[in-house]
Amino acid sequence: MNTSAQLDHWLSLIFVVTAVIYALRSIVGVLLLSAQALPGRAGALCHQAGGWMTPRLVRRLIAATVGLCSLSPAVAFAATSTPNVDLDRVPSISASTTPAPTAAAQTSATHITVKPGDCLWGLAADQLDSRDPDAIDRQWRRWYQANRSTIGADPNELTPGMRLVIPAGKTAQR
Repeated sequence: MNTSAQLDHWLSLIFVVTAVIYALRSIVGVLLLSAQALPGRAGALCHQAGGWMTPRLVRRLIAATVGLCSLSPAVAFAATSTPNVDLDRVPSISASTTPAPTAAAQTSATHITVKPGDCLWGLAADQLDSRDPDAIDRQWRRWYQANRSTIGADPNELTPGMRLVIPAGKTAQR
């Protein structure tokens, strides 16, 4: 082998090794960033190490891909779906001369009226002092059990204006 061929061989080898190291660093970094959801110190360490291990270009490409992927279903849904509105279930809008109930009156109530954007998880979280996901999971199921006849078969289908029974225990803090 002449020196020119040897140089080409070594440059190719260096390029391949560099590309493999870059790819492995990217994979390990992405795995560490994925593990940042771990609780406590472990999650914080994974976040720091993942940020250091993952090259900036890879982080930006992942962010752009996730952003586009999360946007595309909403755009496709908006472009292809038509709203299915049951006019009998839409609450009427009227001006009310009665003042809104005070916080004390709201917390002593046995019912709550669903507002736009409400969900059982959010209502259960508002009711609890804890932000423990397991406690909230148990509580939203209590909400559904207490209101199954009002809500229907799908606990995700809350309609603004529904009047829900607050399950026994602590009262809602809204």
